[in-house]
Amino acid sequence: MKKLVSIILTALLLAAAFSVNSFATGTYVSNNESITSEGVTSQIEELFEKLFEKNGCRVYFYIVSTFSGEEASSVSDRIYAEKGIADNGDCGVVFVLASQDPDYDIKVGKGVSDVITYDVAKELLSSFEESFAQGMTDAGVFALANEICTKLTPLAPLDGEGGTSVFLVILLIVLIILFLGVVAFIILYIRAERIRRRRIRRMSGNYGNNIRRRY
Repeated sequence: MKKLVSIILTALLLAAAFSVNSFATGTYVSNNESITSEGVTSQIEELFEKLFEKNGCRVYFYIVSTFSGEEASSVSDRIYAEKGIADNGDCGVVFVLASQDPDYDIKVGKGVSDVITYDVAKELLSSFEESFAQGMTDAGVFALANEICTKLTPLAPLDGEGGTSVFLVILLIVLIILFLGVVAFIILYIRAERIRRRRIRRMSGNYGNNIRRRY
């Protein structure tokens, strides 16, 4: 019984971890080589998380030292596909940067192309290029992220998006707490039942001994 309970609890905790992971640090910004500082990366994560909670738009920054010969546009297309933005009503933006190549690209989903038009995207990249050329990578990346969020924030929420994941996480946590309560009750009931049976057996044994003594 205890093993079964442990297995179920482990499965529920793993499910909770995967649900919460959609808002964990590193979800929206891939910066494993620390091209941008930890502080800036965390700030950008927070910006993108708030944007997603508001209207479901997804923005991803992929920052590495080199694309290893791959074209920046191919990298942005790949990240766009991997993140499933096309399945999200094409409501999303992907920015990729290889600091040592140097090369970068921005891919804008059709769902937000009326806000971030081709000309707007060019302006965003141009502003970033100025900061990057001056060695201000942190400032350039953060300014780009902030400007993207500023333009996408007014958009109306997508159907089924924007806050849904947070609600599901909270619901899952509540269900886990309820489940733990039920499990605790069952365990206590089983223990109480075992104690009751032991008492009955003892009482029966004493009764039998009393009878045998009489005869």
